[in-house]
Amino acid sequence: MKPHLSHSGREETFLPASPLEERGQNHQLTLSGRGIVTLLVSIMLVLLGCHLLSSWLAYHDKQDTDYIRYLDRYFNFNLENNFPSFFSAILLFFSALLLALICNLTAATDGYKKKWLLLSVVFLFLSLDEALK
Repeated sequence: MKPHLSHSGREETFLPASPLEERGQNHQLTLSGRGIVTLLVSIMLVLLGCHLLSSWLAYHDKQDTDYIRYLDRYFNFNLENNFPSFFSAILLFFSALLLALICNLTAATDGYKKKWLLLSVVFLFLSLDEALK
């Protein structure tokens, strides 16, 4: 179907333009695999740097200060309920969402719908386990 002309002579589409598009401010969000990997690796490196710094300060500092204890508590990879475990829980949750999406998108052509769904549920359980400890 072709778009029809309105009374003003302007071409109309089936989806009305948003107010931002009418003002020439059309913003589109694009995701690339390389960009996502770069973001995740950057977050992991920041967390690793904080972990190494907090471990080094906890080992080399002769005074036991609250600042160093808090830093070690919130960035130590060996502990639970801190920033690294929260990051891990988010990654597992998004993996569960992607597996559920795969299950829904390939359901008609793939004979593995139950297996994709099982994997999604397992990753959701792992995410909850990591987040709620």
